[in-house]
Amino acid sequence: MVDGKKSPILRWIVFLPVLGVIMTTMLLVSIYIKYENDRYSRDIDEIKRKFLKETKIKARERIDTIASFLQSNESALKEEAKLEVKHLVLLAVEIMENIYYENKTLSKKQIIEKIKEKLRPIRFFENLSGYFFIYDLNGYNLLLPTQPYMENTYMYNHQDVKGTYIVQDLIQIAKTKKEDFYEWFWYKPDELNSPMKKKIGYIYFFKPLGIFVGTARYEEDILERVKKEAKVFLDEISYSDGAYVFAYDSDGNLITTKKEQQQFSQGSSEVNQIIRGSKISPEGFFISHTTSMQFDTDEAKKYNSSFVRYLENLDWVIGTNTYGASVLQEISLKEEELEKQLYQSIVEIVAVSFAIVVIILFIMLDFSSRLRRILRHYESRLMLKHAKAIEQKKLLQYQVKHDTLTSLPNRILLTDRLEQLLKRAKREGYKVAVLFVDLDKFKHINDSYGHHLGDALLKQVAKRLKSGIRESDIVGRLSGDEFIIVLDNCKDVHDVVNVLHKLKDSFQEEFILEEVRQSVKLSIGISMYPDDGINVNELLKNADTAMLKAKEEGRDNYKFYTNKMNEEVEHQIKVESELREALFHNQFILHYQPIVSAKDGFIEGVEALIRWNHPEKGLVYPNYFIEIAEESNLIIEIGKWVSQEAMKQISQWYKMGLNPGRVSINFAGRQLEQDGLYEFILKTLRQTGCKPEWLGVEVIERYIMKNPKKSIELLKKLRDINIGISIDDFGTGYSSLSYLKQLPITKLKIDRVFVENLSKSFEDRAIARTIMALGSGLYLKVLAEGVETELQRKFLLEHGCTQMQGFLFSKPVEAKEIEVLLRKQKDALSI
Repeated sequence: MVDGKKSPILRWIVFLPVLGVIMTTMLLVSIYIKYENDRYSRDIDEIKRKFLKETKIKARERIDTIASFLQSNESALKEEAKLEVKHLVLLAVEIMENIYYENKTLSKKQIIEKIKEKLRPIRFFENLSGYFFIYDLNGYNLLLPTQPYMENTYMYNHQDVKGTYIVQDLIQIAKTKKEDFYEWFWYKPDELNSPMKKKIGYIYFFKPLGIFVGTARYEEDILERVKKEAKVFLDEISYSDGAYVFAYDSDGNLITTKKEQQQFSQGSSEVNQIIRGSKISPEGFFISHTTSMQFDTDEAKKYNSSFVRYLENLDWVIGTNTYGASVLQEISLKEEELEKQLYQSIVEIVAVSFAIVVIILFIMLDFSSRLRRILRHYESRLMLKHAKAIEQKKLLQYQVKHDTLTSLPNRILLTDRLEQLLKRAKREGYKVAVLFVDLDKFKHINDSYGHHLGDALLKQVAKRLKSGIRESDIVGRLSGDEFIIVLDNCKDVHDVVNVLHKLKDSFQEEFILEEVRQSVKLSIGISMYPDDGINVNELLKNADTAMLKAKEEGRDNYKFYTNKMNEEVEHQIKVESELREALFHNQFILHYQPIVSAKDGFIEGVEALIRWNHPEKGLVYPNYFIEIAEESNLIIEIGKWVSQEAMKQISQWYKMGLNPGRVSINFAGRQLEQDGLYEFILKTLRQTGCKPEWLGVEVIERYIMKNPKKSIELLKKLRDINIGISIDDFGTGYSSLSYLKQLPITKLKIDRVFVENLSKSFEDRAIARTIMALGSGLYLKVLAEGVETELQRKFLLEHGCTQMQGFLFSKPVEAKEIEVLLRKQKDALSI
C-alpha cells in the first residue's frame, strides 16, 4: 500500500519548477545588473566625449565670432579714417576757395602763396602727423610742410619705396577724376631717416589755379587705433561659464590686461608654439596646456585646452580657454545622475524579480484561466486590426476616386458613373447631357491672390455647382479649374437650358475669400447623348470643344456642340500640323510692300509680309494661318523666322548700295508676351549685321492693351536702340489715349477699313482726319495703308498724312522686285 505521504518524486515535481524559476530569475537579474553596469560605463565615456566635443565647438564659435567682429570693426575704422582724410581735404579746398575769391585781383602766384601761408601751420590727427601738400599739374611741389626744402622742386619722376611714381599718379587723378583716394609710401614727419610708411590719402584738383591739394594718414596709425579698440573689446568680454578670452602679440607679449588671462608664461615655448601654429593654421586649432591654477588635479590637467587663432592684420593670436576642472565637475554631475539611475534600476529589477517569483506560484494554479484571457485579448486585437484595415481600404478607395481638394468625383469615378448612366439611358431611351465647365480667368485670380485663396475658391465653386443641380445629377472635377456636370434623364435641350440658367443665376453672387470679394464667370460646353456621342470619351471631347468655342466668343457663355465645331477643330489641327512641316521644310517666304512719301511718292520704307508657299495650295496669305499659329504658339517660331529673314535682306540691300529706308516687321500678341524677345532682336541684329535704325516694328493696338506695362517696357527698350515703333490698326479697337502718350512710338497707321470708304463714309473721313491730327499733334508720322485710288491719296495728303502704302503705288512683291524699284529711285535722284 502507499502511505498517505507524498512520494519524493511528487515533491520534487512540485519543488523543482519553483526552484528552477527562482534560479532562472536570479540568473536573469545577475545578467541584467552586469548589462546595466556595462551600459553605465559606456554612457560615462559617451558623456565625456560629447561634453568635450560641445565644449570645443562652443570655444571655436566664440573665437570665430570675436574674429569676425574685430575684422568688421577694422574695416569700419579704416573707412572712417578715409572719410576723415577726405573731409580735411574738402576743408582745405574751402579755405582755398575763400582766399581765391577774396584775392582775385592778385596774380596766380600771389594767391598760391597766401594759400600756402594759411595751410602750412595746420596739423591734425592724434600725433599731429597730418599736414596738407600742394602740387601743380607739371609735377612741381608747392607745399610740403614737413620738408620745406623740397618745395618748388620738380618731383614728377619721384618714386616711393615700392617704385611707384607718386606725383604722376596724383596728376592723372587730378586730370581725370578731379578728386579721389590714393595709397603710397612716404616718410613720417618725425622719422625722416626711417623707412617710408604706407599712407592712405585723398586729393582734390582746384581748377581755378590748376593745382591740387591733398593729405593722408599713415596706415600704422589707423592700425594702432584698431588695436586699442580691439584690446578694450577683448578686456570687456566675459562668459557665464567662467571662460574668458586672451590675446598675445607675435613676440609672445600678453595683450589683454586681466591678470587671470595670463594663460601661459610670456616668452615661453608654449606661447611661441601657439603663435607658429596659428600662422600655419589660420582657421585656428586646439592646444593642450598646463595652468598655474592651484586647484588643478592631474586628471583635470588632461582636459585643459584652448582654441587659438591667428589674426593676420593685427599680428595677434587670440584664444579662449577650457579648464579641465570645469569639465570634470560637469562630468561628475552626470556620473552622479547615472549612478542614481543605475541604483534605481537595480532596486526595481530585484523587487520585480521577487514579485515574479511569488506570482509564478499562483500562475501555476490558474494558468488555464490566464491562457483564456490572453487568447481573448489577442483575438480582440486581431479583430481591431482587421476593422482598421477595412476602414483604411475604404479610405484609399475613396481617395482614388475623389478629388482631394473638393471631395468631388474625379475623372476615374466620373467616367465610371457616366458609363453606368449611358447604359441605363440606352435601355430606357432618354438623353444625358455632359457639361464641361471652365472658370473664366481663374489663372489671374490664382496669381493675384495666391494659391491658397485659389483653392478656397475652387471649394466654394464646387459647393455652388452641386447646389445648382438635381440630386440624381453628378458634379466632378477633372483638373485645375475644369469641372464636369452630368445631367441624367433629360427630355430635350430645354431641360439643360433650365439648369444652365440656374447655374448662371447662382454665380451672379460674388464669392467672399478672406474679406476679398470676387465674381466668377463660367464658360460651359454641352454635348448630348446620343446626339453628340455614344461613349464617355466622345462626349467629354465634344463638350470640351464646345467649351473652347464659348471662350472664343467672349467667355461667360455656354455653347452646345455641333458637327461644325468638330470640323473647325480638325481643320485647326490639320493646319497646325502643316505649319510645323512648313517651319521644318522652310516653306515660308517674305514679300515686301513699299511705303512711300505722301508728298513726292519716293520710297521711304518697306513692310515685310509673310507668305506660305504651300505644297498643295500654292501661295497662301496670312489670314489663312496666322490665327491658328497664335493659338498654337507656333507664332513665336514663325516670328523669329520673319525677324531673321527680314534683317538678312535689309543688310543685303544696304551692302548693295540700296536704301530701302526702315523695313518694318510685325509683332504678334504672343510675341509681346514672350520673355527674351528684346535679347533675341539684339542677337539677330548682331548676327545679320543689320543696324537698329534700318528696322521698324509694327504692333497692333489691342495686343499692347492686353499687358500695357510689359508691352510699353519692351517697346521703350527697342526705341532706346533706335528701332522705329508703329501702332498698326489704330482706332479699330479699344484705344487708350492715356497709354498712347506713354508709348515710345514713331508712327501711327490708319487702318485700311477707314481708307477704303473715304469717298463714301463721312464717319470714316472724320476718323481719318482725327488720327492724322492726333499724329501731327504728337509729332508722329502718319501712315495710311490700303491706298488704292487717287482720290484717297489727295484727301490723305490734304489732311496731313505723311506716308502711304497700297496698290496705288505697289502691291507686295519679292525682294528682287524691290531692288528694281530702289535702283530706279536711286537713278532718278542722281539726275
